[in-house]
Amino acid sequence: MMGFSDLILQGMIRLTNYSAALLTGGIDLDAVKGIIVWGVGLLGGVSIVWGVIQLANAIREGGGSGTAQGIGGIVAGAIIIAAAAIFGNLDFTYTP
Repeated sequence: MMGFSDLILQGMIRLTNYSAALLTGGIDLDAVKGIIVWGVGLLGGVSIVWGVIQLANAIREGGGSGTAQGIGGIVAGAIIIAAAAIFGNLDFTYTP
């Protein structure tokens, strides 16, 4: 299982490779799709972590509206990750 730092490092390496391909004129839509999926997936992961932190703080303080906000952040992050996965499965090939 990859750790969070491994995920960030892998994404940065991919972003560097895509940037080099863009500068040389050899980029395709799959490369752009890869950058978007990685970035949106990372955003969803950060949202889940932030939701867990909010939920833990709300539980520690005795509940209240912070619990709903924490659960909402976790659910929103899961929806964002699911959207990134669905977008990653789209096929952008075009044959006239």
